[in-house]
Amino acid sequence: MIACVEVCRSTRVSATAARGSVLARLWLCCGVLVPTSAIPAHAQSRLPEARLDVITGRSTSAQLGVAVTLGGAAYTRVALSAAAGRAWKHGESRGSARIDGVGRFHLDPTRASPWGLYFAGGVSGQYDGFERWRALLTTAIGLELPSRGKGVLAVELGLGGGVRVALALRRGRRDRR
Repeated sequence: MIACVEVCRSTRVSATAARGSVLARLWLCCGVLVPTSAIPAHAQSRLPEARLDVITGRSTSAQLGVAVTLGGAAYTRVALSAAAGRAWKHGESRGSARIDGVGRFHLDPTRASPWGLYFAGGVSGQYDGFERWRALLTTAIGLELPSRGKGVLAVELGLGGGVRVALALRRGRRDRR
């Protein structure tokens, strides 16, 4: 816990993003520090995910990322992700990065239908090369397409730092989303 507090203190953010950033850092630290013994056995599955996100807001960025989806209650999943790419603004290009902690609420968690609608919301830390890191709230609506073997393709449309459009390739399970 002390190491988590030191990491949270050492991260620098602009004064305007400080309040939200502190909450985001604490939320992420707490999520990392929860012992697996405190999580029910059915919720301990960890499934990998690859992502391609395009975010248009103050700048436009395209990022490739990786995520891990953690099991939750019957209808919910939690995903922690990190991504990096390029951002463009006024004809100039710079590096960009992002970390997200997002909860998803699935309307069909048991795969009764091949199509799976879900809603997502959480926090994001974004850097686009033109501004400092900033903490943001995110929200999205997503659709998981019919699975192909062990992989599931999902498309998302959301808000968080601008309009987000994403493609995600997730490792799936046969019995639930």
